[in-house]
Amino acid sequence: MESYGHRKVFWSSVSVNLMALITGIGYSWSSPCIPKLNGSVDSDRNPLGRPATLQEISWITSLHALGSLCGPLFTGVVSRKLGKKLTLIIFSIPQVASSIILIFAYNVTHFYISRFLLGIGTGCVFSVIPSYIGEISPTYMRGRTSMLNSVLLTAGQTLVLIIGPFVTIRTIAVMTLLVSIVFLFTCVCYVPESPYFYIMNGKIEEAKKTLSSWGRRESLDKELLEITTICEQSATEQSFKALFSLKILKKCLVISLGLVTLQSLVGNPAIVAYQQTIIDTSKNNYISGDTSVMIISIMQLIGTYLSTGLVDKWGRKQLLFVSYVGLLISLAGLGAYFYFFNLQYNLDSFFWVPFASVLTYIVFYKVGAGPLPWTLSGEIFPPSFKPLLSTLTALVMTTVNFLVTLVFPYMSVYLGMAWSMWIFAAFSVFSLFYIALYLPETKGKSLVEIQRMLLEGRKRNFEFIGEQLISLEEQKLNSFDP
Repeated sequence: MESYGHRKVFWSSVSVNLMALITGIGYSWSSPCIPKLNGSVDSDRNPLGRPATLQEISWITSLHALGSLCGPLFTGVVSRKLGKKLTLIIFSIPQVASSIILIFAYNVTHFYISRFLLGIGTGCVFSVIPSYIGEISPTYMRGRTSMLNSVLLTAGQTLVLIIGPFVTIRTIAVMTLLVSIVFLFTCVCYVPESPYFYIMNGKIEEAKKTLSSWGRRESLDKELLEITTICEQSATEQSFKALFSLKILKKCLVISLGLVTLQSLVGNPAIVAYQQTIIDTSKNNYISGDTSVMIISIMQLIGTYLSTGLVDKWGRKQLLFVSYVGLLISLAGLGAYFYFFNLQYNLDSFFWVPFASVLTYIVFYKVGAGPLPWTLSGEIFPPSFKPLLSTLTALVMTTVNFLVTLVFPYMSVYLGMAWSMWIFAAFSVFSLFYIALYLPETKGKSLVEIQRMLLEGRKRNFEFIGEQLISLEEQKLNSFDP
């Protein structure tokens, strides 16, 4: 029965992360579709009937990120009132509308609206799904199930990068619509609500039924007590005042906002959206941009798969550190290539550098820098504050994503590709110091243990003094009056 319950948790995690699959398609959509829209390839497949301008391309690409910024403004309130399951269903509706508009799009305004609506659903992927998976997963499964977000997101990117160059923009929209329909069906019929939501709303019997259906009957009382304890310890009205009054919430914000900001400032939104353009800019006659991107997309899927096994072996902190070292080397190498390319050096012997640099960048990003900030966010946030903290984290991430995606075309024109890459590399260096100094390790710890660790600080040999130990900070969290 327990193994059946664990399978149900796993497949519930897969089902909700079909939204991440759609998000992955949206993230990498620009790479095969922008060349069609600007007329550089397959001009007969351009639904606009004319080449799109640089400004139009910039907005079509970045409006997805702007929509992602708007989505989290509402997910916190909706998930707190209606639960995470219903929130996911509601926010999948803009994704369905986006695909339908794109199927019939024939002017640039249609593309603007479609990309913006798709982004609204994307905001839900990062603000709701990590918290949901963190709440339904047993401790020993949580690392792997949390990584499914990245696996499905990468699968969506891989799918559109492989198929995109050979099909029309409308075909990609139809494909996305079909995934949305499958998500809605599985989420409505199969996915349960989080037991944390039930307990925070006084629905103890519903929480018992959910935990029992996952085969946790032997440990049912223990899990109910643990969930109830952690909900009570953070049971207070959410407010911005609390964020700056409670030590644990300030720690959570520093960790989560720092990670998602650096995640974007190392250039991932730009490199993912423009990877085919970056490779084509190097004027490599040995391997085309289309072929390079397809190879890269397959390798990033492999990298994401590897990270699911490494996250519970190496731990979050070590894996993130290795990831950012790889990003630093990749960006520095790519910048050096474009620096000498602009000086008109003969680089025939180094034709492989742009492709290899983008490849290693994407793989190292998928191993740690991409998925782990959301894994950690799902683990460290106190339950009653998760909607607010997840919303703030997603808002910051999508804001920085939007700005990086919007500004990068102008950076590459006015600063040059070399200095653009080196600026991203500089943020990779900063990220390494940030991880070493501020990041806690949550590997193998229950949600209650993680909350205790954050309250007490990073003491190596901290021991619990029974279940009655409640720190001063916990008392503040219990009694806080906004």
